[in-house]
Amino acid sequence: MRREIAQQIALRSRGFEIEPEITAKVIKAGHRIYEVPISYAARSRAEGKKLTWQDGLKALRTLIRYRLAR
Repeated sequence: MRREIAQQIALRSRGFEIEPEITAKVIKAGHRIYEVPISYAARSRAEGKKLTWQDGLKALRTLIRYRLAR
């Protein structure tokens, strides 16, 4: 993301909701998002993976809230 775009976004989230907030606000500002493929090895719970289905619900709620906000 270009610096100018990042500086225009006022962020409020402090947890895992930060990514969907950025996504919603960038799209709402009229910018296009391009996905770039990467390779990675996912962590197991023993290695520190902390995401649950509840985090998915938080992300969905955040996307809806910021996409529908004026």
